[in-house]
Amino acid sequence: MIDWLNLHQNERVVYLYVYKQAGNSTISIPDRETIAEECNINKNEAKKAVEGLKERQLFMATQEKPDLYKVIPLEKYAPMHICSAIYKLSKLKYKDYLSTEHWQEVRRRALEYAGYSCQLCNSKIRLNVHHRTYKNRGNELPTDVVVLCQACHEKFHDIGEAANG
Repeated sequence: MIDWLNLHQNERVVYLYVYKQAGNSTISIPDRETIAEECNINKNEAKKAVEGLKERQLFMATQEKPDLYKVIPLEKYAPMHICSAIYKLSKLKYKDYLSTEHWQEVRRRALEYAGYSCQLCNSKIRLNVHHRTYKNRGNELPTDVVVLCQACHEKFHDIGEAANG
């Protein structure tokens, strides 16, 4: 049995994208450039996700045409309303995402875990919850976020801009 929670985040997003395209019919899997663009992942991650979904037999090649695939429904493994909600959250503009109930819960849990203190300097003033990675947006792991005070948060972004600049 396939456990939705054991799928990599990119596999989940790609699965939902292709599933919505296919409906109950067969589909030619979109090229990795299209998948990468639509799913906000890079081309190598798109290729790896599609290969993983084929290995797990969630994308099954048809016997008539090997380039056509049947997308195996996951309803019995994970309720589609949950999968769909994660997908929608991952596609929101970041500013809109930060105003969702989901993000408020992620933020609350991160603050609670950090003891309502900055995880760098232990300040308890003007705390921010910062994404360390956006790969799991909509389905964050506790390690995907860090609690920082405003001063540390600004320093973090200054260092990041200097490194990327």
